[in-house]
Amino acid sequence: MDHILKEAALLLNQKYNIQPVLYGSFALEKVTQTSFQAKDIDLLIPSYLLERKKQLILLFTTHGFEYIQKEVLTFRKDAIDVELADYDKWDFLCEFKQTQNRIIKTGEATYILMGKHNLLKLYHYLYKDRSRSMLKHQEDIKKLKALNRLIEV
Repeated sequence: MDHILKEAALLLNQKYNIQPVLYGSFALEKVTQTSFQAKDIDLLIPSYLLERKKQLILLFTTHGFEYIQKEVLTFRKDAIDVELADYDKWDFLCEFKQTQNRIIKTGEATYILMGKHNLLKLYHYLYKDRSRSMLKHQEDIKKLKALNRLIEV
């Protein structure tokens, strides 16, 4: 999954001069060094950029990604989904602290890895979301426990 993350980040770096924020299960795996069987790559980008949906679709599909029509802007390459979500929306809901994130430079690509405290805020929010499935709810509990253990150390 790292090679797809690097490729998606590089596209956003070069075309829009932004560093996407890696969050969700794959970020949690990187932060905790524990597998949560991440199935996709979740990236946060500014809302103004999501408004350029057609341009993003063209950018990613021109570089070998397949556009997958879902609720969240999604692209697939090598059987790995990259989901682009609204940073501004999630920041409003969870009140992230940018100083708790880490900039990751991998080759030419740069992305921001969401820090453990911000991930904790995210999973607290998701845990309280009554519309999430029971399975996701159970996974959220495991993720919260892993984050709390990490923070306590």
